[in-house]
Amino acid sequence: MGINQSTSFVLFDMMASQREEPAPAPHRGQLEVTPLSFDRVHAGQRATSTIPIFRFPIELFNHFTRYLCLKDLQALALVDRDCRKLAALHLFSRITLDLRDECFQMVNSLHSGKTQSTHQSALAPLYPYIRRVNVDPPDLLSSPQPRTAVADVTEHDGGEKEITKDRYLRSVGQLVANGLPNLYILDWIAPGIMTTATLESIYSSPTRHLRLQHIIFQDPIDFAPTQNSLPLETLDLEISFSVDGNERRPHHFFHHLFRHAAPTLRQLVWRGSNIDEVYLPDDMPSLSCLRLLVLDNVASSSERILNHFLSENTKVNSLAMDSLTSATWDFYRTRGYISSLKEFCWINHDDSSATEDIMVFLGHNTQLESFHVTEGLSTETIDQCILPLLQSDFRALSTLHLIWTSPTVHELSLRAIASIATLQHLWLSAGNQKAVRSLWEVDHETTIINLIPLRHLQTLAFSKDTYQVPNAHPLAPFYGDYYANKVLPVDIDISKYLSSVEFRLYQGTNVGLQQGLECQVKMRRCAWERWHAERMAAVARSYASKFSFLTWLFVGQLSVALHDVEHPDVLIESSQRDPRASALQHRMSLTMWRPV
Repeated sequence: MGINQSTSFVLFDMMASQREEPAPAPHRGQLEVTPLSFDRVHAGQRATSTIPIFRFPIELFNHFTRYLCLKDLQALALVDRDCRKLAALHLFSRITLDLRDECFQMVNSLHSGKTQSTHQSALAPLYPYIRRVNVDPPDLLSSPQPRTAVADVTEHDGGEKEITKDRYLRSVGQLVANGLPNLYILDWIAPGIMTTATLESIYSSPTRHLRLQHIIFQDPIDFAPTQNSLPLETLDLEISFSVDGNERRPHHFFHHLFRHAAPTLRQLVWRGSNIDEVYLPDDMPSLSCLRLLVLDNVASSSERILNHFLSENTKVNSLAMDSLTSATWDFYRTRGYISSLKEFCWINHDDSSATEDIMVFLGHNTQLESFHVTEGLSTETIDQCILPLLQSDFRALSTLHLIWTSPTVHELSLRAIASIATLQHLWLSAGNQKAVRSLWEVDHETTIINLIPLRHLQTLAFSKDTYQVPNAHPLAPFYGDYYANKVLPVDIDISKYLSSVEFRLYQGTNVGLQQGLECQVKMRRCAWERWHAERMAAVARSYASKFSFLTWLFVGQLSVALHDVEHPDVLIESSQRDPRASALQHRMSLTMWRPV
C-alpha cells in the first residue's frame, strides 16, 4: 500500500518524534530490533526510484541504511516514494506510546472504530514497519498542562479521567493485538491495574519478547490464553496482585503463562513482590529451551519454582538469584554442580547472611566463567571468602563484578584480583550503590600497578567513582559531590573548553547583570563537563598504555572506547555523562532483560 504525497508530511510530522536515536552497540547478544527487509513489507511492489541505492540487490538495502543517522533518514524520506518507504523501515521500527498528541490520535482512532479517519488513514501504512513498541502510558491525573488530544479529559472529574485512561490502555491493547502484524518486542511499563481484556490483547499479539513492569493484577486472575501456545522467547515480569481483606489464593496466572510459553521460552527475568503462593502444578511442561534465568524476590515459598526451573535436566547457563528466603538458602547449600551453568549473579540486596551458602554453591560450580554481585559486601567477606575461592579453584573465570560496602578498595584486594590470570572483563565499585553521591576516590596509578598482571584484560569499569579537583579555589565546596559541584581548577584557561560564542556568553557582554550571571554559571558547567571528559580520556590512555588488549573503559561516568593499541587513541562514546551507568549495565549486567 503506497503512501501518497499528501500524507507524507502528516506521517513524519506526527511520528518522527517517536523514533529514538540508535543506542550504542549493545553487548552480550543484546541486539536492537532489526528493521524488516524492503521486500517483506512491500512484497510484489516494484521500486521505480532512480536513486543509485535501488540498483543494488534488495537484500543490501538495510546494510546501507543502517549507517544513516536520524536526520539522514528523514532527509532520505523526502526524496521520493520509494525512498520514503525505505527510510520508514528504520524510522518506525521502534515507537513509544506516551503523553503525546500523536499517540492518542493513533490509539483513539482505533478504539472509536474510525478506520477511515484522517489520522488512521495516514498512520495505517506505518503499522507493518513497527517491530518494537514501548508502552509508557500518560498520567492523566497529574499532567499540569494536558495536550490538546486529552483536553476534553481534563474538563471532567477524576473518575472520568480514570475511565479515559483505561480506554487509552484498552486501545493500545487492541492496537498491539490487531494492528501491528510484525510486532516483535513489546515493552509494557504501565503502573497500575491491568485488566483481563488488556492481558488477552497482549497474549493475542505476535510479539516474541514481552516485558510487563509495575503491573498490578486483580486477585485472582484465572484467565488462560485461548491459543495452544504463546511463542514467547524472552519474558520480563515485575508484577503484583491486589488482595481484598485477608484472602490468600494461589495465583494461576503464572501457571497459565509458563505452560503456554514453555516450548519456546529462552530467557525469564522474574522480579516479584514476595507473593505468598505461586501455583505451579506437578505436570507443568519443562522449559527445555530456557537458558537465562533471573529470580529476584519472587515468592516466600519458592521450592517448587526452583525445582521446576532448575531441575536436574536444566540447560540454564546464566543464573541470577537472590538469597532472601530459606528456599534459596537450601538451594545454594544443597543443589551442587550444575553442568550447564556458565554465569552466576548473586542478587545479595545488601545482605551477607547467606555468604556461607553462596560459598558452598560456588565451590561446587568452579566451571563458572562469570561471577557478579549486585550490592556491596564487606572487605572481610570479599578478601577472606570470595577472592581466595576464586583464586584457588576457578580456571575459566573471565568476568568479575565486585562491590565493596566501604568507600575504598584496598591494594590487597586488587592484588588478589590480579592473580586471577584468566580475567578479561572486570567491574569494580565501592560505597553505597543507592546513594546519589559517589564516595570512592580511585587512585588510578595504584590501581594500574596492582592490576598489571591481568595481561588479557579487555574491559575495565569503575562505577560510583569520584575525584578530587587539583588546585581548587580555597572557597570552593570541599564536601559534596564532585559531579554536582563541578569545580574547576583556579589556573585553568576556561576559553580552551568553550567555543568563541560560548566564551562571549561566559563573559556576559552586552547583557544585564542577572542574565550575565546565569550565562556564566551555565558556561562554567559546560566547560567543566569538557574538562572532566579530557581528564578521563587521559586516565583511559594511561590504562591503554599498560593493558594492550583493553578496548573499553567506563570511568568517571563516561564510556571510553580504545582503538589504537600502539598509539592509544580514545573515543568518548557519548558527550553526556552516564550517572546510572546504563551503558555499563547493558554491557555487563546479568540481571537485565535482553530481547534478541
